[in-house]
Amino acid sequence: MNYQDLIKEKHSVREYKNKKVDAKIIKELNNFMSISKSLVSDIKTSYEFVENNGISEKLNGICGYKGIMIEAPYYALVYSEKKPYYLENGGYLGELISLKLFERGLDSCFITFSDGAKVSEILGIDTDLELVALLGFGYGKTSKSIFGFTKTGGNYSKAKFGLDDNTKEKYKLTEMVYDGKWGVEASYDMLANRMLEMPLFYSRLAPSSYNRQPWKFILADDRIILAMEKGNSSYNDAVDAGIQMLYFDLVIAETLMEIKWTMGETEGDFDVPDTHEIVAFARI
Repeated sequence: MNYQDLIKEKHSVREYKNKKVDAKIIKELNNFMSISKSLVSDIKTSYEFVENNGISEKLNGICGYKGIMIEAPYYALVYSEKKPYYLENGGYLGELISLKLFERGLDSCFITFSDGAKVSEILGIDTDLELVALLGFGYGKTSKSIFGFTKTGGNYSKAKFGLDDNTKEKYKLTEMVYDGKWGVEASYDMLANRMLEMPLFYSRLAPSSYNRQPWKFILADDRIILAMEKGNSSYNDAVDAGIQMLYFDLVIAETLMEIKWTMGETEGDFDVPDTHEIVAFARI
């Protein structure tokens, strides 16, 4: 997969055509996830891909914004054992499913849920693992395009863009990345010299709950540090962090090197305000 192209074009879709998905695609998705890298390698996970067949009506009140379930032809479920950072790992893997679906011409969206055990019971899924991500997917009814996207070789530091449905514009690159200390904007030249402008540029396109864009990066010597804004939901905060790490992970692997995120704090004083917390770092 060319992840840069997928990330550039992908968006969340909540209305779907009543059209079957070829069983070969579901099998391919299962095979892909069985060999894919996770964020935290020692966490046991599993996946279920189920056809609607009246499921959405049964899940009303438990899933969806204010309990209104999104009607999709199919649903993907990510299950996990409960260990430190399992929610971040679940967000990472759920968004990887979403990208793979998009590569195969399918749209998707994350769906909130209030009771994972009840969801599993309704779907007849017998597992000791915890539901950490739920996605609806199928062939979407709508299409959106990104505006303001900078051409290859352009000045990414000055680009601002969004979707043509008036969603919130994304950060400028220099607004999202700090040099050594909180609030000290990293220069585009420095990012370009370190070959980090592309991974960080595409990281801005990562989806987040309510499009909050709760992330900031700090570059410190040989580390890139991810700091997340503290929101009202620890679940959303963790899933958003996992998705952000996935986007950076995928693009830096295409443009520079493979990295490994280390979860938790790292040594150093970076003047991170109380509104944010360091959640992970990687050596680069």
